[in-house]
Amino acid sequence: KDIVILHSLKAEQQGIALLQQIDEALPATIMGDPTRLLQVIVNLVSNAMKFTRQGEVKIVVDVLDKNDDEVQLKITVSDTGIGIPQHAQESLFKAFTQADGSTTRKFGGTGLGLAIVSQLVELIDGSLGVDSVEGEGSTFWFEVPLEDRECDAPLEVPEPSRQIFSASGWL
Repeated sequence: KDIVILHSLKAEQQGIALLQQIDEALPATIMGDPTRLLQVIVNLVSNAMKFTRQGEVKIVVDVLDKNDDEVQLKITVSDTGIGIPQHAQESLFKAFTQADGSTTRKFGGTGLGLAIVSQLVELIDGSLGVDSVEGEGSTFWFEVPLEDRECDAPLEVPEPSRQIFSASGWL
């Protein structure tokens, strides 16, 4: 929700819709690395907005699996932007790579963003992927395991790089 608020003015200025959909099965309290999670989502949303001139950018949070102490999330950022040719999708997550040279000239950027996203997702034990059709848009997604803290057990003191998020915000 904070990411939508952060990007809502730019979306309005561009004339695109910025939407969010959060699975109702998402636990009220989960534990993970909020800094890295936010960096990944912000980067994916920023890219989607950069390459979308009309239509929408949508953030979806789905619960793929849930047990007593873990929840597997899939976070998807999709757009109705320029899309990515199939041949370019294989190298997108490598440093200094963009779909083609004209992308850099037209949209700017260094080609580092998705390489950084890939490294961050790896650091949080997740997996990253893309589905795209040139001229129709792109869907970037990542799956990540997080601790489910909805149980009645007392909270342990989190490690410095891990914080707890509840429905009311970061604790």
